[in-house]
Amino acid sequence: MPNPLEVALVQSGNATDAAESLCAAMDALGSLDPPRRISRLADWIQGARNNLDRATLVGTGEGWGVNIQSLERASRMLIRESQSSVHLTVYSVTEGASQLLSDLEEVVSTRAKLVVHLLINRPSEQKQPSMDRLRRMAVDYPQRVFLRGLTPSRGELHAKVLVSDRRRAIVGSANLSFNGLNLSRELGVLLEGPRAWELGDMVEGLCLEPGAKDLTHEF
Repeated sequence: MPNPLEVALVQSGNATDAAESLCAAMDALGSLDPPRRISRLADWIQGARNNLDRATLVGTGEGWGVNIQSLERASRMLIRESQSSVHLTVYSVTEGASQLLSDLEEVVSTRAKLVVHLLINRPSEQKQPSMDRLRRMAVDYPQRVFLRGLTPSRGELHAKVLVSDRRRAIVGSANLSFNGLNLSRELGVLLEGPRAWELGDMVEGLCLEPGAKDLTHEF
């Protein structure tokens, strides 16, 4: 049986439908004694918490009008805390993202079960030192680091997505550059929940496209 609270919050078309759906589910608990009603409601609440996304704003630069978490710090945290997988799409990468790349090199070298999927837009036009670092990881760990490149024949890869363990993800506007991570006014969302799993699937799907080229032995 679907979780009535989750149905009310996510699947119902509007607030009135959600309220009616939840009231009907609660009426059905009327035959239970109070402790069992409370237990059932607690299960619904916990289930909904487990399956709803939580979102936090992250950003770079000044002038947003609110205090938001640093996008660079949040990105580095996700990479450093990854245990099973990292998915990363890159529109532009430079040595301005050196610390983030160092974090990625560190977790790849120290976590034997970590799998990394990297998808790079226009790889031949990226800065050589950064691409060399990514390629070196793919060469050193060919069973765990998959480096792919996309050309614009089917559209530019402009998405900036970082997924950690399919549980947390950052989707934003910043490139992996000094300006993108430090100076420009960039904005993103840190997601925790089921959508992170979907984002991981989406990145892997792009990596499997016919136009996605293995970059391991290039440059």
